[in-house]
Amino acid sequence: AKYVNFLHCFYGIGIMCTPLLISSSLSGYDQWRVGYRYVALLQAVIMMILLFSLPLWKKKQETGSKEEETEEVELLPKRKVLKMSDVLFICHASFFINALEGACTTWGSTFLVESRGWAADVAATTLSVYFVGITLGRFLSGVLSTKIFTWKRIYICVVFMALSLILTVFSSSYVLLLIAFFLIGFGVGPVYPNLLCIVPHSFDKNVAGAATGLLIAFAYGSSMVVSMLFGWLQKWLSIGCYPFFLVAIFAAFLLFLYLTVKKLKSKNKYDLIV
Repeated sequence: AKYVNFLHCFYGIGIMCTPLLISSSLSGYDQWRVGYRYVALLQAVIMMILLFSLPLWKKKQETGSKEEETEEVELLPKRKVLKMSDVLFICHASFFINALEGACTTWGSTFLVESRGWAADVAATTLSVYFVGITLGRFLSGVLSTKIFTWKRIYICVVFMALSLILTVFSSSYVLLLIAFFLIGFGVGPVYPNLLCIVPHSFDKNVAGAATGLLIAFAYGSSMVVSMLFGWLQKWLSIGCYPFFLVAIFAAFLLFLYLTVKKLKSKNKYDLIV
């Protein structure tokens, strides 16, 4: 859990700096190109850090393979794994938590500009605060992974997300919305990495690999779906429905999170998770 959360921090750092660098370059004609050059340089640095970390993963893989040499597992095909209710529950939980993250990333600044009347550069800077929350949340989740039960960390994240959505729905204050975007990032950030870490403990070895692949597929498919869905929705209603759209996604996530926990408890696998 610790290493997965730390690895996702690099993702947060990259997308955190993107709107900040671009917004800082909007003052002059054609200056947005300068912002994208900064972003490209930042991504290159992150790529080099990840490349240099590859030997560490290889060393870990060799250590694990020695322990698993004597054990052969017949893997179930994905079509059979997909029919398992507990796999579907956790995959849908992953879908909706990433849908919430994607909705904030894609439509957050548009909502602040068109519904709240903020300037474009201020909205972009505020979105950077959201990514600061994601990065800090994942970092702290990694640090606390050996001290706080994985499900407990997820429940703490749920509380932060609930508080942020309350502020988003009922407030138009700049300061409160800034806090709301930070809190929703802080809450949503660690959930997906921790769901990934839960899978190997929740399913048998012949299922866990396929379940992990399906969870990732659901997660990244959600970003595409939610962007199109809200684009269609705000065309027929208005951009003002954005906070309620986030609440609906959050409610769906809570439902499937509850069903996942209930199923794991019925199989006596809930307490096996670190």
